[in-house]
Amino acid sequence: RITATNRKMDADKLFAKYDKDGDGTISREELQTILAEFGLASSPEDAASMVAKVDKDGDGEIDKAEFQTMIQEIEKLAQK
Repeated sequence: RITATNRKMDADKLFAKYDKDGDGTISREELQTILAEFGLASSPEDAASMVAKVDKDGDGEIDKAEFQTMIQEIEKLAQK
């Protein structure tokens, strides 16, 4: 059974995997890799669109909290 704690742990592992430069954020370039691995469109425009949806602090990158929201958005898109 997946619990909220398990989901957060999984998201933390995914975040670490895709934060290639280890700066604590997911850049648009790193996001393109994530989208491609989920089988979704992965152009620079697609990545920019996803960042615009979930980037609450407006810094142009995805932090850990925003990543949680982004994973939910990706899961919704992947189900379509």
